Amino acid sequence: MNPLKDSRPRRGRLRRLCVEQIPKDIRLLLAGDHTGWGRTHAKTFAHLGK
Repeated sequence: MNPLKDSRPRRGRLRRLCVEQIPKDIRLLLAGDHTGWGRTHAKTFAHLGK
């Protein structure tokens, strides 16, 4: 299938392109938030707060 018609990026190529942009002489720090706390005050969770 034509990649332009598919509209989904090739993850492997996209990841390699991003990694190639990172300078080799710096220390990379990645962080993520995996908080398990609910956000009952959020509009999308309004039905959970009742």
